Amino acid sequence: MFQTIQRLPEEWTKGILFTQRRNVVDLHTNITSEVEVLLSLLCRVFRDPGSKMRGFEPLRDLEVDWDKVFSIVKNQKILSLVHQSLRDSDSSDVPENFAQRIRREFHRNGLLIQMQKNALSHVWKTFSSSSIPVLFFKGPVLGGMAYGSPIWRKPGDIDILIQPWDYSEARRILVGAGYKVNQPPYVERKLRLRGSEMVFSRNGFEVDLHWSLEQSAFNRFPFAPGLGEEKIWERSTTCLIDNEPIPCMSYEDTLFFLCAHGGKHAWTFLYMICDIAMLISRNKDIDWERVTGLAEKLNTERVTYLGLYLAHKICCVELPTSVLRAIKRHPNIDSLARKVLNYLFRSGPSFSSLQYHRVRAGLLQRGHERALYGLYLFNRKARKISHSLIGG
Repeated sequence: MFQTIQRLPEEWTKGILFTQRRNVVDLHTNITSEVEVLLSLLCRVFRDPGSKMRGFEPLRDLEVDWDKVFSIVKNQKILSLVHQSLRDSDSSDVPENFAQRIRREFHRNGLLIQMQKNALSHVWKTFSSSSIPVLFFKGPVLGGMAYGSPIWRKPGDIDILIQPWDYSEARRILVGAGYKVNQPPYVERKLRLRGSEMVFSRNGFEVDLHWSLEQSAFNRFPFAPGLGEEKIWERSTTCLIDNEPIPCMSYEDTLFFLCAHGGKHAWTFLYMICDIAMLISRNKDIDWERVTGLAEKLNTERVTYLGLYLAHKICCVELPTSVLRAIKRHPNIDSLARKVLNYLFRSGPSFSSLQYHRVRAGLLQRGHERALYGLYLFNRKARKISHSLIGG
């Protein structure tokens, strides 16, 4: 059903929203009315989290399919942020039916997030009585660090980082707490040798036990190598979740990891960019020299700068001049951002595997890595064709 939105925010023609629209249109010309409205709702949260924004003033008519807006919100996993935007601003020109659907879904998510917070507290108490150092990241902890509360971020698993040599003891602790390994023994042994995490489950909740933060494509082309060697434990901090201090990575290491993780998944969902935008928006004391220095030292400027660039362009978060200059020194960042937006704001139900792999390959710093990536994909496709012919 199409409805007409009579007014858009005052800032659309001057300031934040105009800049945001210009940024996005510069990268992707086929921006629909639905995406425009969605970006206008989100932008207020990014730039001034938690504040009451000014109302709307008449600007122009814009025909909007609100069912499509709702579908985009759910598919991109940003429902909580949209609810926050509607709550903290004048949303009188948003159809009440749309606002009600957002509220209903938000409250459903809220129950799940509360249960996940309880599970997080249980897991932390289980480990705190042991001698194993652990750091929590992503999931509810990232909600607290970047959004101010887990309620404003999508529901997520509980992710724990341990030292590689503590795996057996950590496994014993989780099993003793009622968690089960999701893989048969032979797969677990294989993952211990070649992987970086193991998934445990209990009562419908999952705990991802990580002994490495390395993000890689097919476990061979690294996007963030060596992060665990950078004294990440010494720089760790805590995050309050329901007034309980939970050990977690520093803001700089979290930001660096989010860029690498988003690159690994080719920025498939908008929430990945929102995570970075909110982390930057809510934390003004980020050590940017640390972030850029780590990217240069680990030869991952491309994936790090793309994450920051997307947050800057789409969410209008401010970046230091030195960071913007560093991004401009990598001209391929702009073309990669165009590829991401081409399928992020797609009109169809899905994007092609070719688009996905073009982004991932483009994020690899070295030419020989990109060549090997292409060769790997070719061989994998050839094997699939061979198996289908034999099966036929």
